[in-house]
Amino acid sequence: MDNNTLTVEFKIIPVVSICAQTFNQGNYIRKCLESLVSQDSSYSYQLLLGEDDSKDATREICIEYANKFTDRIKLFLHDRKNVIYIDGKPTGRYNFLNNLSHATGKYIAFCEGDDYWIDHYKLQKQVDFLEANPRFSICFSPVHIVDQRGNLKEISNQDTPSETTYKDLLKGNYLNTPSVMIRRDALPNPLPEWLKKMPMGDWPLLLLASLNGDIKMLNEPLAAYRIHDKGVWSTHTSFQKLLVGFKSRRILLKGLPPQTHHILLNSIVGNALYISSHYKDNGKSVLALKYFLLYLYYRALKWFNVNGRKG
Repeated sequence: MDNNTLTVEFKIIPVVSICAQTFNQGNYIRKCLESLVSQDSSYSYQLLLGEDDSKDATREICIEYANKFTDRIKLFLHDRKNVIYIDGKPTGRYNFLNNLSHATGKYIAFCEGDDYWIDHYKLQKQVDFLEANPRFSICFSPVHIVDQRGNLKEISNQDTPSETTYKDLLKGNYLNTPSVMIRRDALPNPLPEWLKKMPMGDWPLLLLASLNGDIKMLNEPLAAYRIHDKGVWSTHTSFQKLLVGFKSRRILLKGLPPQTHHILLNSIVGNALYISSHYKDNGKSVLALKYFLLYLYYRALKWFNVNGRKG
């Protein structure tokens, strides 16, 4: 991918590549970057920082940090002409995939520009665990869910088991991205083209990694996930999230291997019927019919999937 970069080349291959994407997050990006560059770790790490041509002070702050930490930060200064549109809306997918394409570390960690890490030993703790436990391809932690001022609202994952698998993750994403670390070699190389079409970027990537190892939740919060009025996902209504999940699962059904299909189809069938009923109750008969027909189609597909395997 073509990019403008502001950095010197890393002299060693880092153990961890941190992928951080930002756009119009001038109020938050400094706290994010401080939390990333202040990691106390015996493992080498690089920060791949993608700035998506913001209209506020975000770019200037990113350049400031890249100049200050030339040994750790590789800054990509993007142009809006490279933006990938999904459902007619601009996204940060190009920024996200570009960072991934430059990640050379054995492990990959993530943090969006409005989130931040709350433990200076986050990388140390996660790499220590993954080094000692090769059965796992992903580890994550609970997060502090905070408001736009950083005030704690709640702590996530209070009922999540400490060990899960791809079967659990297929039912919905319970991994908060700023807390996640994955093994780079658990991902396919190259990454599938359908990632460019997904309404969400993190969940399908985590699913791909979870197919090659189990998932571990560490028992202490390591990061903070910020909810604010400009957050793309946090401002979605429950029904909008359901529509995004429905479309995502239809793409995943074509892209993921057969052992995932039964769980995906269970969700798709249930979601289609609920969406149809929702539109019917709100007087949108054409959309209600569309999703009812999709419900019938995927219910039949589910039947053939189950009975075909039995045969």
